[in-house]
Amino acid sequence: MLKRTITAIILIALVIGTLMLGQEAFTWLLRVILLISGYEIYRIKKDVWPSFLLVYIYLMLLLSHLNIPVVSLISLALILTLTLTIVSTKILFADAAFLFLMLSIIILGINAVNSIMQLPIQVFAYIAIATYATDTFAYFGGSFFGKRKLIERISPNKTVEGAIIGTVGSMIASLIFASYFVDLDFSIILIGSILMPLVAQVGDLSFSLVKRTFNIKDFGTLLPGHGGVLDRVDSVLFTLIFFNAVLTYFV
Repeated sequence: MLKRTITAIILIALVIGTLMLGQEAFTWLLRVILLISGYEIYRIKKDVWPSFLLVYIYLMLLLSHLNIPVVSLISLALILTLTLTIVSTKILFADAAFLFLMLSIIILGINAVNSIMQLPIQVFAYIAIATYATDTFAYFGGSFFGKRKLIERISPNKTVEGAIIGTVGSMIASLIFASYFVDLDFSIILIGSILMPLVAQVGDLSFSLVKRTFNIKDFGTLLPGHGGVLDRVDSVLFTLIFFNAVLTYFV
């Protein structure tokens, strides 16, 4: 618990420090975080996968920082991943499917960061509040009122009651914040506040499913008490991608 608390304090200080340096510095912090996640993908099967696969992962993630359409990048990732599977006997087809899925999520996440961080920082704060308020309200709601398991085979500790309280609590918190600080059309805010809590929980459960499938506790060890980068950004990756899609469609 002490390690977890100290790590959280350091992370908060890092976020505040980069924000004080300006929005561009904070954007680069987010980009670096997502680049670190590339190694955590490779780390899952590093004893089996060839080392050139790590180079490939980073090549794709670095390309995602260039002005290349995201559809083109994901298409390239699909072709190259399948090509590597054909060439290497150490990469199974199931591994290729997993790698392509994870790469696509992170590429879409980087694309979302690049787009959303061109807007006022309050928009990112709104997404973060909607995401982490879901987790916080769900934790306390499940602790006090949780009786029925949500999806026990994936995450035994999550409850239906916690999920409902997390969703409602996040909706209220994000709506209150957005009504005062976010200059977007109310219809966009309403869609975001209603759906982002659900998307956040899908992200959390999806990454929990990955860990359970590969029989690992955490994606990494970079953050003592918390695990790896992907353990902290799983939900917000999904909400960033989702809200970026909403903005692309409506704005």
